Amino acid sequence: HLTTSEAMPYIVWIAAMNDYIATNNGYGTTGDLTKSWATLEMMIPTVQDYFWGGEPSAQYADEFEVPEKYPAPGDANNTATDPLYSQWKNYGTSEGLYLIHWLA
Repeated sequence: HLTTSEAMPYIVWIAAMNDYIATNNGYGTTGDLTKSWATLEMMIPTVQDYFWGGEPSAQYADEFEVPEKYPAPGDANNTATDPLYSQWKNYGTSEGLYLIHWLA
């Protein structure tokens, strides 16, 4: 989540500033904005309906203080239904679930 929602927009912004400076001041080369935008778009998954139908559920996974304990195993016995799924899915566009699911 941090990569797509925080770091990539920053990288796209830096690329845009680089292209602006290169275009207006003659320093360096242009085209970084196009490349960074394409990279950002490749990170966004395609729309896929949930294959099991109905409301999607989520598993619980512990969080740890140290990276060595990751990936955390999921607990298939501890699941819940997302009560906001139908609202998120229809928010804005068909891609709305991916674009704002981290707010839930």
